[in-house]
Amino acid sequence: MRPSCSLPLIPFVLFPLTLAQNIPTYFLITSPTKGSVWTNNATNLVQWTAAVDELPNGIFDVELARLSTDGLLFVARNVPIVLNGLNIELDDVPNGDDYFLMFVDARPGISWSTSQRFSIQNSNGTTPVTDPTKPTATIAGGPNPTSGWGTTFAAATNDARRMLTTTFAGLTPGWVGLGVAGLSVLVATELVS
Repeated sequence: MRPSCSLPLIPFVLFPLTLAQNIPTYFLITSPTKGSVWTNNATNLVQWTAAVDELPNGIFDVELARLSTDGLLFVARNVPIVLNGLNIELDDVPNGDDYFLMFVDARPGISWSTSQRFSIQNSNGTTPVTDPTKPTATIAGGPNPTSGWGTTFAAATNDARRMLTTTFAGLTPGWVGLGVAGLSVLVATELVS
């Protein structure tokens, strides 16, 4: 009896289901909120709450973006999710009322959470709320594609992640997709013969 034609499709069905297990059930940026004002040339606090055990590797990257201009400010890389907060020192960042934070895993291009829109303005005489128990990342100026991360936390010690990163370094998602498709064809050919 000949195997079913749908057998080669099994990896395409199971692979997305496996990935879906790693998507957090929630990851919310709780501060800044809509209409918040961050003070320029001062330290401001971002806070979040998340499903700690659901986020792969327990780390993410923080980027600051603006609706009216292109480019990003790279705030912090490999931020441990268990911190639940990070102080961000703004050094001459352009004023505006259309900023938002993005929590991402830039390597595979996954966006975990986006803050509500907030403003960055010059000091009005009040001191912003900070948390002395949280680390501080410093960013300066406007978006610059050649500037690095404000802060990089220690790399993940997860052996599986390190192995995958070194094995598949430089591969784009398209090549990975071709690899999965190729393996599916090989498996299907082996099963048919």
